[in-house]
Amino acid sequence: MPIPLEREPQGLDRGSDRGSEHCCFCYVVTPYWYPKKDVAVCLVCAAEHDVDEVPVKRDWCAAVQDRFPWLRETRY
Repeated sequence: MPIPLEREPQGLDRGSDRGSEHCCFCYVVTPYWYPKKDVAVCLVCAAEHDVDEVPVKRDWCAAVQDRFPWLRETRY
């Protein structure tokens, strides 16, 4: 069953149509989220994965920082 998503509110995308966070599965930047876990999921991965595969936010954040170490230093 596809993962139900919401689009992030206007203004959070930092002026980009791409979005501002990395998909928890493929790491592409996306404006879509799975709201129950507050985790980014792109449209392609939402169609290919199930809800029970979405990681908790803590694990998702750790995975993004492992893949993109320079983001550990970024402060918004």
